[in-house]
Amino acid sequence: MEPFALKALLLCFILNTCHVISIPIQADDSSVCQQLLPTLSRNTELYDCDALCEGNTANDRTTWCCRDIFTDYESDWPDTGVTREYWFEVDNRVLEPDGHPRAALAVNGSTGIPGPTIYADWGDMIVVHVFNNQSFKENFENSGLAIHWHGINQWETNAHDGVSAVTQCTIRPQSNMTYKWRATQYGTAWYHAHTSLKAWDGVFGGIVINGPSSANYDEDKGVLFLNDWSHHTPEEVFHTVQLFGPQVLANGLLNGTNIWSPTEDSYLLLQKKWYLTQ
Repeated sequence: MEPFALKALLLCFILNTCHVISIPIQADDSSVCQQLLPTLSRNTELYDCDALCEGNTANDRTTWCCRDIFTDYESDWPDTGVTREYWFEVDNRVLEPDGHPRAALAVNGSTGIPGPTIYADWGDMIVVHVFNNQSFKENFENSGLAIHWHGINQWETNAHDGVSAVTQCTIRPQSNMTYKWRATQYGTAWYHAHTSLKAWDGVFGGIVINGPSSANYDEDKGVLFLNDWSHHTPEEVFHTVQLFGPQVLANGLLNGTNIWSPTEDSYLLLQKKWYLTQ
């Protein structure tokens, strides 16, 4: 790579990821920078097709209106003109996903964990209003909040990536933030808290962006989450790990639910064994 081209590439990286930095550049540098950024070569037919797009059917999943599975979504995606809007409220809850109560966090209260799934079509704009309804409690050492949209390309929306101390300050308790980004990709992903250990407190959920698929199927059944679950808060487990090393957690959850028996709780059995040997 030519030195000048490398310089322009670095400028593109800085200008598109660090909005708090102001860097003077020459006109020539700016023009090269724009050429390196992803561009959409659209025409009237594509615009019309995007607006009228009704997706695909069980017999032609590899297609998506004027595009298909072979379209390079790093540089070309639909512009549907549709906005999908969601409201998330995160607050302290005592949850019993396996019958054992535990202090946790939940998105939209009674829905428990995981949080609501975000559904959209390829090319839609997604807007998520997040209200941090946490209170300052002893078992939650850091009540700030940020939500990261895992795996989503944030073209020109880097400030909405949801990584605390990198792209944003945390959302303070009793405060809100609106995230806005376009579904330039398709498929299944997930969102999760990106502050402290809050993802393991219960702040996570699925993202389903409808688009072309490599194989036909009849019906999309949504997201299936498999995750470990502790009967202690992640902060408590973290401190235990610092003292005694890795722990075996009490249970696993299947889309936020399971059954639990204290006689089969590996975490409790290991704790009992440790105390008996002291």
